Amino acid sequence: MELLIRHTYSDIYRFIRWKIHNDELAWDLAQTVYEKAWAKLDSYQNKQGSFRAWLMAIAQNVCIDYFRSKGLGKQS
Repeated sequence: MELLIRHTYSDIYRFIRWKIHNDELAWDLAQTVYEKAWAKLDSYQNKQGSFRAWLMAIAQNVCIDYFRSKGLGKQS
């Protein structure tokens, strides 16, 4: 998993930073993405897309959860 994190972390962080517009929060939320991925690793299926795409979907959902928690609704 560590190797996969090294290969994907910058993309996940940049995506979240682009959505959130906050460097420190982006680091925290990126960590959340990997925590969620680790917890659901057994649900990843290579046939349905790349690991990076799976992580990006988790990152999108983490951002949506963040915006909802702040009462800002769904952001695209």
